[in-house]
Amino acid sequence: YMNILSSAKLKVISGITLASGATATGYNFGEQGVALGDLVWSDLNANGIQDGGAEVGLPGVTVTLQTPAGIFNTQTDASGLYTFTDVPVGTVITLTFSTLPGYVRSPQDQTGDALDSDPNAATGVVITVLPVIDDTMFYREYDQGLYQLLSLGDRVWNDLNANGQQDPGEPGIPGVTVTLQTPTGLLTTQTDVNGIYTFTNQPVNTPLSLTFSTPTYYTSTLTNIGPDATDSDPDPMTGVLPVNVTTNTNTFDAGFWRPMTFGNQVWFDLNNNGVADGGEGAANGVFVELYRDTNGDGVFTPGIDALVSTTTTSNGGYYSFTELPAGGYLAVI
Repeated sequence: YMNILSSAKLKVISGITLASGATATGYNFGEQGVALGDLVWSDLNANGIQDGGAEVGLPGVTVTLQTPAGIFNTQTDASGLYTFTDVPVGTVITLTFSTLPGYVRSPQDQTGDALDSDPNAATGVVITVLPVIDDTMFYREYDQGLYQLLSLGDRVWNDLNANGQQDPGEPGIPGVTVTLQTPTGLLTTQTDVNGIYTFTNQPVNTPLSLTFSTPTYYTSTLTNIGPDATDSDPDPMTGVLPVNVTTNTNTFDAGFWRPMTFGNQVWFDLNNNGVADGGEGAANGVFVELYRDTNGDGVFTPGIDALVSTTTTSNGGYYSFTELPAGGYLAVI
């Protein structure tokens, strides 16, 4: 794609007078170079295409031009534009685009030259030969897209009541291993003392996968319950969470809770002293109800305290309720 900014102009040498049959030499037009340049832009979705809108030019990017006459440098202006003039045609030239801190180059040649990113994504180099057409040409086709590397992460927490939401007072779980599968390999980190983890320098618009290990004695909580900023995200069976980010994202949380066991024995307290004395028989077949102490007063209140489960004593009067989240409970017989 070539954008012609002005019409062709005629080169004129005047004041030449020739006698009949005479020959005149030494009147040279000389060679004039052309202009080239274009845009370095913020490729927000890292697709290597100038999509417009919020994808604006980036100032301060150094562009280097190497020609047979030497090496020349310029920087993109406030709009992300750059220009070189008097560039020779018909010979090999090299453009090298720098990056900016925290940015990497977009993929190369994803669409037509007018809207794509031209440099090699690894080296920033474009090697070309400008065709000999007209010294008024402006070769506006050499663009570079840059996108920012992002961070992602958040928190692994102890979901004490196993409700799938980060409630006030529920602490983070330190030392949980979190892995991130990327197109270039596997990254691993561990949660800090507050249960926080972070992965930095990750590409935008790229399929990734987080995997949360399950802490010893814990089990995964409910997923996708309530607001995303405070819920638990990974699959409760596998601990896997597919992600694809376009901005810095700190909402990838994982909740775990530690199952508790509640129970003991029901016996015939013959002397009513509250102690299981020798000879006092076990009470098998007693129906036991387990309630959540909803109001936390330690006293069973019908209609307020919520029924959790029921069982029947056996094998010496014993009963047991398992897989319970932490909290206050009441056994009623």
